[in-house]
Parts: sequence; structure tokens; C-alpha cells
Amino acid sequence: MTRESRSFRIYETELSASSGAPHSHPVPAVVVLVSGEANTGKKHLDKPGGWVYISAGEQHQIEAPRNAKLVEIEAR
Repeated sequence: MTRESRSFRIYETELSASSGAPHSHPVPAVVVLVSGEANTGKKHLDKPGGWVYISAGEQHQIEAPRNAKLVEIEAR
């Protein structure tokens, strides 16, 4: 976790040609690509600023064919 406020919790993730562990969030979240490329299962993110909405409790996994940096933002 990088930051936390009353309204949001932010996680930074860096992947190097690998995949993150499957996980879920207790509240809705948005995954935003900062650099590289990544797949979330729902959507291929190939440009910085690309994003995908994850519903509360939805299991997801982030995969990166190359190095990628992302942030996951939970709306509380």
C-alpha cells in the first residue's frame, strides 16, 4: 500500500514479465497502467493511463508480458 485516506487506498505494483497473485478487493477498485503492458483478464492495457474497473469482491490477476508498472485504487 502506498497511500491511504478516508476515501481511497492506493497500491503500486511493478511486474517484470510475470503475473501477480490472484486477488480481490473488498470494495470497488480501478487498475491504472503507468508504464509497460498488462492484462487483467478483462482488458489488455497497452498505453499509459489505460484502466479497468474491478467490482468489489471480483477475483482478478494482473499479467505482464514485459515490465509493467500499475496502480490499484480502492474506492472506500
